[in-house]
Amino acid sequence: MLDGVGIRELLIGTVLDGRTVVDIADGRTSQSIVLVECRADEVVTAWAFARRVVSVTGRYPVIVASWEPEFGALFLGPLPSFPGIADGGLVDVLRERADLVTPSARIVAVPGGTGPDWLDQWESKVGPAGPLEAGELGWFDPSDQPLALVLLPITACWEIPAFLEFYGSEGVDGAARLMARLCSWKDRFGAEIVAHYGTMLEFAVPFPPTTYADALELAEAQVEIAECATALSGLRVEDLAHLLVNRSTWFLHERP
Repeated sequence: MLDGVGIRELLIGTVLDGRTVVDIADGRTSQSIVLVECRADEVVTAWAFARRVVSVTGRYPVIVASWEPEFGALFLGPLPSFPGIADGGLVDVLRERADLVTPSARIVAVPGGTGPDWLDQWESKVGPAGPLEAGELGWFDPSDQPLALVLLPITACWEIPAFLEFYGSEGVDGAARLMARLCSWKDRFGAEIVAHYGTMLEFAVPFPPTTYADALELAEAQVEIAECATALSGLRVEDLAHLLVNRSTWFLHERP
Protein backbone atom coordinates (compact mmCIF):
# COMPACT_ATOMS: atom_id res chain seq x y z
CA MET A 1 0.00 0.00 0.00
CA LEU A 2 1.41 3.36 -1.05
CA ASP A 3 1.88 6.09 1.54
CA GLY A 4 1.73 9.82 0.93
CA VAL A 5 5.21 9.90 -0.59
CA GLY A 6 4.40 7.09 -2.97
CA ILE A 7 1.10 8.72 -3.94
CA ARG A 8 2.85 12.03 -4.64
CA GLU A 9 5.26 10.26 -6.99
CA LEU A 10 2.40 8.45 -8.71
CA LEU A 11 0.69 11.77 -9.43
CA ILE A 12 3.64 13.15 -11.42
CA GLY A 13 2.49 13.92 -14.95
CA THR A 14 -1.22 13.69 -14.09
CA VAL A 15 -3.86 16.40 -13.57
CA LEU A 16 -3.03 16.22 -9.85
CA ASP A 17 0.71 16.74 -10.25
CA GLY A 18 2.02 19.24 -7.69
CA ARG A 19 -1.11 19.25 -5.52
CA THR A 20 -0.95 19.24 -1.74
CA VAL A 21 -0.81 15.70 -0.36
CA VAL A 22 -1.54 14.99 3.32
CA ASP A 23 -0.85 11.63 4.99
CA ILE A 24 -3.04 11.16 8.09
CA ALA A 25 -2.21 8.37 10.53
CA ASP A 26 -5.30 6.36 11.45
CA GLY A 27 -4.97 5.66 15.16
CA ARG A 28 -7.36 2.72 14.97
CA THR A 29 -5.17 0.76 12.58
CA SER A 30 -1.57 0.67 11.47
CA GLN A 31 -2.56 2.24 8.16
CA SER A 32 -2.90 5.84 7.04
CA ILE A 33 -5.40 7.84 5.01
CA VAL A 34 -4.04 9.99 2.19
CA LEU A 35 -5.70 13.22 1.02
CA VAL A 36 -4.93 14.97 -2.27
CA GLU A 37 -6.07 18.51 -3.03
CA CYS A 38 -8.72 18.49 -5.75
CA ARG A 39 -10.83 21.03 -7.71
CA ALA A 40 -14.53 20.93 -8.50
CA ASP A 41 -13.95 20.87 -12.27
CA GLU A 42 -11.92 17.66 -12.04
CA VAL A 43 -14.02 15.52 -9.68
CA VAL A 44 -14.57 12.78 -12.25
CA THR A 45 -11.09 13.04 -13.78
CA ALA A 46 -9.33 12.80 -10.41
CA TRP A 47 -11.52 9.97 -9.13
CA ALA A 48 -11.25 7.98 -12.36
CA PHE A 49 -7.45 8.19 -12.32
CA ALA A 50 -7.29 7.00 -8.71
CA ARG A 51 -9.83 4.26 -9.43
CA ARG A 52 -7.70 2.91 -12.27
CA VAL A 53 -4.66 2.52 -10.04
CA VAL A 54 -6.31 0.89 -6.99
CA SER A 55 -4.26 -2.25 -7.61
CA VAL A 56 -1.12 -0.09 -7.40
CA THR A 57 -2.05 2.12 -4.44
CA GLY A 58 -4.01 -0.45 -2.44
CA ARG A 59 -6.47 2.38 -1.72
CA TYR A 60 -10.02 3.13 -2.82
CA PRO A 61 -10.70 6.77 -3.82
CA VAL A 62 -13.60 9.03 -2.91
CA ILE A 63 -14.07 12.78 -3.37
CA VAL A 64 -14.99 14.59 -0.15
CA ALA A 65 -15.74 18.25 0.62
CA SER A 66 -13.90 20.32 3.26
CA TRP A 67 -10.18 20.54 2.59
CA GLU A 68 -8.82 20.62 6.15
CA PRO A 69 -5.58 19.23 7.65
CA GLU A 70 -7.76 18.15 10.58
CA PHE A 71 -9.96 16.16 8.19
CA GLY A 72 -9.40 12.86 9.95
CA ALA A 73 -10.41 14.14 13.36
CA LEU A 74 -13.51 15.81 11.94
CA PHE A 75 -14.95 13.14 9.71
CA LEU A 76 -13.63 9.69 10.53
CA GLY A 77 -16.13 7.90 12.74
CA PRO A 78 -15.66 4.68 14.72
CA LEU A 79 -14.71 1.64 12.69
CA PRO A 80 -17.32 -1.17 12.86
CA SER A 81 -16.01 -4.23 14.68
CA PHE A 82 -16.33 -6.54 11.70
CA PRO A 83 -13.59 -9.02 10.82
CA GLY A 84 -11.44 -8.24 7.83
CA ILE A 85 -12.56 -4.66 7.25
CA ALA A 86 -9.96 -4.26 4.49
CA ASP A 87 -10.19 -7.74 3.00
CA GLY A 88 -12.72 -10.16 1.60
CA GLY A 89 -13.78 -11.44 5.02
CA LEU A 90 -16.31 -8.66 5.37
CA VAL A 91 -18.09 -9.77 2.21
CA ASP A 92 -19.24 -12.97 3.89
CA VAL A 93 -20.40 -11.06 6.96
CA LEU A 94 -22.53 -8.75 4.87
CA ARG A 95 -23.93 -11.48 2.68
CA GLU A 96 -25.33 -13.15 5.81
CA ARG A 97 -27.61 -10.11 6.25
CA ALA A 98 -30.31 -11.54 4.03
CA ASP A 99 -32.81 -8.85 4.96
CA LEU A 100 -30.47 -6.15 3.63
CA VAL A 101 -29.37 -7.76 0.35
CA THR A 102 -32.23 -8.40 -2.05
CA PRO A 103 -32.83 -12.08 -2.90
CA SER A 104 -32.84 -11.20 -6.62
CA ALA A 105 -29.31 -9.81 -6.47
CA ARG A 106 -27.20 -11.28 -9.24
CA ILE A 107 -23.44 -11.24 -9.47
CA VAL A 108 -22.15 -9.01 -12.26
CA ALA A 109 -18.63 -9.59 -13.52
CA VAL A 110 -17.27 -6.06 -13.22
CA PRO A 111 -13.97 -5.65 -15.09
CA GLY A 112 -11.11 -5.27 -12.66
CA GLY A 113 -7.42 -4.44 -12.86
CA THR A 114 -5.89 -1.02 -13.21
CA GLY A 115 -8.06 0.02 -16.16
CA PRO A 116 -11.65 -1.29 -16.13
CA ASP A 117 -13.13 -1.28 -19.63
CA TRP A 118 -16.24 0.56 -18.50
CA LEU A 119 -14.37 3.38 -16.81
CA ASP A 120 -13.07 5.08 -19.96
CA GLN A 121 -16.52 5.09 -21.52
CA TRP A 122 -18.20 6.32 -18.35
CA GLU A 123 -15.66 9.12 -17.80
CA SER A 124 -16.04 10.31 -21.38
CA LYS A 125 -19.83 10.28 -21.09
CA VAL A 126 -20.22 12.26 -17.87
CA GLY A 127 -17.37 14.76 -18.33
CA PRO A 128 -14.66 15.95 -15.91
CA ALA A 129 -17.03 17.54 -13.37
CA GLY A 130 -19.87 15.02 -13.56
CA PRO A 131 -23.55 15.52 -14.45
CA LEU A 132 -24.32 18.97 -12.98
CA GLU A 133 -27.58 19.38 -14.91
CA ALA A 134 -30.65 20.71 -13.15
CA GLY A 135 -33.06 18.13 -11.76
CA GLU A 136 -33.38 15.63 -8.98
CA LEU A 137 -30.49 13.42 -10.12
CA GLY A 138 -28.01 16.11 -11.13
CA TRP A 139 -24.85 16.06 -9.03
CA PHE A 140 -24.01 18.63 -6.39
CA ASP A 141 -21.85 21.49 -7.69
CA PRO A 142 -19.03 21.88 -5.13
CA SER A 143 -17.46 24.90 -6.86
CA ASP A 144 -17.45 26.94 -3.65
CA GLN A 145 -16.24 24.06 -1.49
CA PRO A 146 -12.66 22.96 -0.80
CA LEU A 147 -12.32 19.36 -1.97
CA ALA A 148 -10.04 16.41 -1.37
CA LEU A 149 -9.48 13.15 -3.18
CA VAL A 150 -9.41 10.81 -0.19
CA LEU A 151 -7.51 7.53 -0.61
CA LEU A 152 -8.74 5.08 2.01
CA PRO A 153 -6.90 1.89 3.06
CA ILE A 154 -9.58 -0.30 1.45
CA THR A 155 -10.11 -1.69 -2.04
CA ALA A 156 -13.93 -2.00 -2.10
CA CYS A 157 -16.20 1.01 -2.53
CA TRP A 158 -18.88 -0.37 -0.23
CA GLU A 159 -16.48 -0.20 2.72
CA ILE A 160 -16.41 3.61 2.58
CA PRO A 161 -19.15 4.05 5.25
CA ALA A 162 -16.84 2.30 7.70
CA PHE A 163 -14.71 5.45 7.54
CA LEU A 164 -17.07 8.22 6.44
CA GLU A 165 -20.56 8.45 7.90
CA PHE A 166 -23.55 9.25 5.69
CA TYR A 167 -26.34 11.28 7.27
CA GLY A 168 -29.22 8.97 8.19
CA SER A 169 -26.92 5.96 8.44
CA GLU A 170 -24.85 6.98 11.43
CA GLY A 171 -23.30 4.59 13.92
CA VAL A 172 -22.13 1.01 13.51
CA ASP A 173 -25.58 -0.44 12.77
CA GLY A 174 -26.41 2.27 10.24
CA ALA A 175 -23.06 1.86 8.53
CA ALA A 176 -23.52 -1.90 8.37
CA ARG A 177 -26.91 -1.59 6.70
CA LEU A 178 -25.62 0.94 4.20
CA MET A 179 -22.55 -1.16 3.44
CA ALA A 180 -24.72 -4.20 2.80
CA ARG A 181 -26.85 -2.22 0.36
CA LEU A 182 -23.78 -0.80 -1.41
CA CYS A 183 -22.35 -4.30 -1.71
CA SER A 184 -25.59 -5.46 -3.34
CA TRP A 185 -25.59 -2.52 -5.77
CA LYS A 186 -21.99 -3.25 -6.68
CA ASP A 187 -22.95 -6.82 -7.52
CA ARG A 188 -26.05 -5.93 -9.50
CA PHE A 189 -25.12 -2.69 -11.24
CA GLY A 190 -21.36 -2.28 -10.75
CA ALA A 191 -22.21 0.91 -8.83
CA GLU A 192 -19.25 2.64 -7.14
CA ILE A 193 -19.18 5.74 -4.95
CA VAL A 194 -17.39 8.66 -6.58
CA ALA A 195 -18.15 11.44 -4.08
CA HIS A 196 -19.27 11.53 -0.43
CA TYR A 197 -20.44 14.93 0.84
CA GLY A 198 -21.86 13.85 4.19
CA THR A 199 -25.51 14.25 3.19
CA MET A 200 -24.96 13.32 -0.47
CA LEU A 201 -23.55 10.29 -2.27
CA GLU A 202 -22.70 10.27 -5.99
CA PHE A 203 -22.14 7.07 -7.96
CA ALA A 204 -20.66 5.78 -11.18
CA VAL A 205 -22.96 3.09 -12.57
CA PRO A 206 -21.55 1.03 -15.46
CA PHE A 207 -24.48 -1.43 -15.62
CA PRO A 208 -27.65 0.50 -14.67
CA PRO A 209 -31.09 -1.13 -14.63
CA THR A 210 -32.51 -1.51 -18.12
CA THR A 211 -36.11 -2.29 -17.20
CA TYR A 212 -38.68 -0.31 -15.24
CA ALA A 213 -39.22 -3.24 -12.86
CA ASP A 214 -35.57 -3.35 -11.84
CA ALA A 215 -35.40 0.44 -11.66
CA LEU A 216 -38.49 0.56 -9.41
CA GLU A 217 -36.90 -1.91 -7.00
CA LEU A 218 -33.76 0.25 -7.01
CA ALA A 219 -35.73 3.47 -6.51
CA GLU A 220 -37.53 2.02 -3.49
CA ALA A 221 -34.20 0.99 -1.96
CA GLN A 222 -32.67 4.42 -2.61
CA VAL A 223 -35.61 6.24 -1.04
CA GLU A 224 -35.37 3.97 1.99
CA ILE A 225 -31.79 5.20 2.51
CA ALA A 226 -32.19 8.80 1.34
CA GLU A 227 -35.66 10.17 0.70
CA CYS A 228 -34.74 13.80 0.01
CA ALA A 229 -34.45 13.20 -3.74
CA THR A 230 -38.20 12.59 -3.79
CA ALA A 231 -39.45 14.35 -0.64
CA LEU A 232 -37.95 17.75 -1.42
CA SER A 233 -39.11 17.81 -5.03
CA GLY A 234 -42.44 16.06 -4.77
CA LEU A 235 -41.15 13.34 -7.07
CA ARG A 236 -42.90 9.99 -6.74
CA VAL A 237 -40.92 6.79 -6.37
CA GLU A 238 -42.37 5.69 -9.69
CA ASP A 239 -41.04 8.86 -11.33
CA LEU A 240 -37.61 8.25 -9.83
CA ALA A 241 -37.66 4.72 -11.25
CA HIS A 242 -38.23 6.05 -14.77
CA LEU A 243 -35.26 8.40 -14.35
CA LEU A 244 -32.99 5.56 -13.19
CA VAL A 245 -33.51 3.36 -16.26
CA ASN A 246 -30.21 3.26 -18.17
CA ARG A 247 -28.81 6.13 -16.08
CA SER A 248 -25.04 5.87 -15.55
CA THR A 249 -24.91 8.18 -12.52
CA TRP A 250 -26.85 8.20 -9.25
CA PHE A 251 -27.40 10.91 -6.67
CA LEU A 252 -28.53 10.11 -3.13
CA HIS A 253 -29.44 12.94 -0.77
CA GLU A 254 -30.52 12.82 2.86
CA ARG A 255 -30.34 15.80 5.17
CA PRO A 256 -31.91 17.09 8.40
